[in-house]
Amino acid sequence: MPTTLENVFYQDHAVKLNPACFIEYNMNDLIDGISVSNVEVDSGYTSDAAYRAQITHENYSTFPHGADVSYQSDGPIAFKKLFPLDSVVQPRRPSSCGIKYFIPGIGDNLSVGTGGDIIQAYNAVPYPTDKPRIYYPGISNAYKYWVGAKNKNIALKVTYKHDSTSWTASKKSGSIPVGNKYALANKIVIKFEKYHSKPISAWVSITKSNGEVVPNVALTLTDFGAEWNGEVAIYYNGTTWSKNVPTSYSNTQEIKSVQLNALVSQGITPSADIGVIEISARWVKDISSDLISMSINQSSSADDGSALPVGIVNSNTLEMSLANYSQFASTLIPQIYERTIASFDSTKLYLVKNALLTPSFKIYHPGGAIDTTSSPYDKNLQGEFYIDTYQISEHGDYTITALDGSKQLMDTFCPDILCKDFPSITVIMRLLDSVGFTKYNFNIKKVDGTDDSITNLNHWWTEDTQTVWEALQELCKDSQTNAFFDKNGVLQIYTRNAIYDTSREINWQFTQSQDGGVLPNIISFAKNEIPSSNSVKVLWQTPLSSTYIGGGSALWTSPAYSLSAGGLGEDITAGGITGESEEFLINLDTIDPYSKIESFYSYNGFVLIDSEIIEYDAIGYQYVKQNDDFIDNVWISSASDLNQYRSDSKPGAADFSKYQETAFFKPNGRYRIKKDNYGKLVGRGALGTKAIAHYTLEESKAKNWTVREVAF
Repeated sequence: MPTTLENVFYQDHAVKLNPACFIEYNMNDLIDGISVSNVEVDSGYTSDAAYRAQITHENYSTFPHGADVSYQSDGPIAFKKLFPLDSVVQPRRPSSCGIKYFIPGIGDNLSVGTGGDIIQAYNAVPYPTDKPRIYYPGISNAYKYWVGAKNKNIALKVTYKHDSTSWTASKKSGSIPVGNKYALANKIVIKFEKYHSKPISAWVSITKSNGEVVPNVALTLTDFGAEWNGEVAIYYNGTTWSKNVPTSYSNTQEIKSVQLNALVSQGITPSADIGVIEISARWVKDISSDLISMSINQSSSADDGSALPVGIVNSNTLEMSLANYSQFASTLIPQIYERTIASFDSTKLYLVKNALLTPSFKIYHPGGAIDTTSSPYDKNLQGEFYIDTYQISEHGDYTITALDGSKQLMDTFCPDILCKDFPSITVIMRLLDSVGFTKYNFNIKKVDGTDDSITNLNHWWTEDTQTVWEALQELCKDSQTNAFFDKNGVLQIYTRNAIYDTSREINWQFTQSQDGGVLPNIISFAKNEIPSSNSVKVLWQTPLSSTYIGGGSALWTSPAYSLSAGGLGEDITAGGITGESEEFLINLDTIDPYSKIESFYSYNGFVLIDSEIIEYDAIGYQYVKQNDDFIDNVWISSASDLNQYRSDSKPGAADFSKYQETAFFKPNGRYRIKKDNYGKLVGRGALGTKAIAHYTLEESKAKNWTVREVAF
């Protein structure tokens, strides 16, 4: 957050802000039958296919690599399967580059210590950010991208709708896919894999629905700098297409096709090739005026009931209520998107799954960086969300529920992966990369160059019935790793040491009175202590046993356990019990005098007194026999004992004039210390603690203990 914007919240008595939200449609996800063509014919890839994919063919053995061989049917087909051209128009592509195919001799340097594409061990912690993550090309790979022929310029054309006679004939024959509508766009996204050869120059050509060709938007070497993440975007401002991001997305164009031309440095060593990840037309629409309410639930750790805020991967959610009424329109402005519509209407709002929502707040102040000529403001992004569910009424109001980047991981099944001797965080990296998800960041606390909270996994593999999100949940839970999406849509992954790192800088300033130029900003303050930081949760599933078809029962059921507290009723010496032998007295009414609970729930268990743990094996009860008037004390060690003595006792309660204790059958507050089979007292100093003396309040005063009495 800029310093000027921080000062607004710290120093201004009133802050003016407006909620805002943009929706972005990827035309590659909404239009059927998109075609992609390449000026390079199949024969240009034949020799490359023979070498790169190691295709066996009787004619290939007679030609050296790089020779001008004639067309062979299986060569280009294999190349297309490994580097499919239609991958550039898949709807959900990596947000940045870095997942690179290893192609021997094509830009990859196998020697360690030199060159820009050194092959790294994939299980390095952390993986170098300036090196590609190398994969072998494979037909079964979940994530693929297109690679051009070596030393060849590229010209890829994405056509959303063909309307010529020849294409109509092709459509009828079924040999060529034909898009069913023109794309409505005000943004074009081009993504390269930068660890191949960067283009020395490139340009984007757009053809509108009426056949008019828009002047080319040139991309130069300055667009492919050292910090470049592989993406180039151009925008329509209502007049022209350019690389400048507009402040408003109110104008669109209906386009037929987008063509990417890129030039490489030819004749260099090693040979040059260009990798293209995505070409997509986007439609960005401002829906801020429709907003009625917006609620964002952001969670970065476990809920308050967990012992540790580590190991739970949460999904942030966006709930929006919107309305857009038109008394003159014959149809509603918001519409549920139907893939069969003939064309897009820029005045409509289409509700469709996976459309991108970017909610934000416009914070107005004199130092704002946007729209400085009238009402300057800063835009504070609240996250990136993808529509999951939606509802629309007959009046034009609608509600949307959206999820963060986790939705893509929830919708994607795990590919086949086997990792051996991998640190847990590199397994996470390998899993995310395998499906083309690159928008993540690792946060590691280094101790002598390593983080000792990173778990090493001997073997880890995926299940084909499991989604990537489910696998990520299990990995984080087992390795005590925390992961959450931040406001920029980046999956932030923290190791246990990193999330508990107290040296991290926190720039919050909370004050209850004015501190210099900082105004008081505490409205209310609440602190919630969770004392169960050392608790252990065990999850299991009991097996079933059956002696006949259709029946089954649990082999074993876990009993209930409870935690109770009370006050010491009698002194306990280091070698025994004062007043009574081998037992101790606990008063539960010292905690809550109005409680009806008179003893612990368990017939056996442990009691912590000061630093000593004492194990008991029976609860003391007093009862009056049916034909008697005297109070007897017995030890109850099981439910059967309880039922036996309860049936022998008088029903009801005693007369107050005769007994101070009202119930004929009730606990007396005493607990028997456990003995072994030889009668030896073994319950004192249990679980490795030391048996010491314990005193009640009055005795502790006499023993010079510091006691603070609180009177009510």
